[in-house]
Amino acid sequence: MENNKPEIVFKFGNIRAAVWKNQAAKGSFYSVTLERIYKKDDVWAYTSQLRKNDLPKAIFALNKAYEYLLTNKSEQEE
Repeated sequence: MENNKPEIVFKFGNIRAAVWKNQAAKGSFYSVTLERIYKKDDVWAYTSQLRKNDLPKAIFALNKAYEYLLTNKSEQEE
């Protein structure tokens, strides 16, 4: 069964970075998605397009995701 939930999410304001564990024939590896969350017509929407003011939060979220992977995951899992 495929896992469709991220292992961990780092959210800062309307920016979030999610760490995903993926399975492959040769083992598992990790990936990170980055997205901006916004509301359109009272419905939450997601995009990969960032605005100028989103960049500091995106950098911080990606740094946290990278720190998590460095400190919690072994090289065999990558």
